[in-house]
Amino acid sequence: MKPIKTIAICALGLTFSSTNLLAQSGCCGETPPPTEGGCCGDKTTPASKSTSTETITSGTAVSNSNSILEGYNAVATALYKDDLGSAKKAAANLAKHDEKSSMATSAKKLSQAKTIKEARSIFNDLSAAAIKIAKTSKEWKVAHCPMANGNKGGDWLQKASDTRVNNPYFGAAMAHCGSFKK
Repeated sequence: MKPIKTIAICALGLTFSSTNLLAQSGCCGETPPPTEGGCCGDKTTPASKSTSTETITSGTAVSNSNSILEGYNAVATALYKDDLGSAKKAAANLAKHDEKSSMATSAKKLSQAKTIKEARSIFNDLSAAAIKIAKTSKEWKVAHCPMANGNKGGDWLQKASDTRVNNPYFGAAMAHCGSFKK
């Protein structure tokens, strides 16, 4: 076991940092080298010596993925409410706060959208990345609208506690069009 300062969780596209962490294995199950490269190309450096240790649990990863998904949900909610300004702001915050997440590129593009139609088109890619992150979470469920994306259909995430769909692809025009996937 080697002390390291940065531990990458590649499956979620997140990075956790602490000076008092011990890594038992890298994100792919291999023990990362003590310096350059790590098991997934992340730089790792020895941490300061410390007598206390912590281990990363799956709860930590779930907690941080939920934080990312809350940012995603702010974008979805703004699009549902036909509020381009709020959607762009939420997307910019998501891209800035979670630069290394798989959603960052789409979030940045959405934050620069000129129209709500463009934002909704980009939202499809953002949703695909979010759905992958939420795959094992019980706090989120996938909704689907068959008419989104030129009748190709579109999926998005909503909180598991939601009882009806809030369609971000059409907003007020068809606010509750769609259904939850099983």
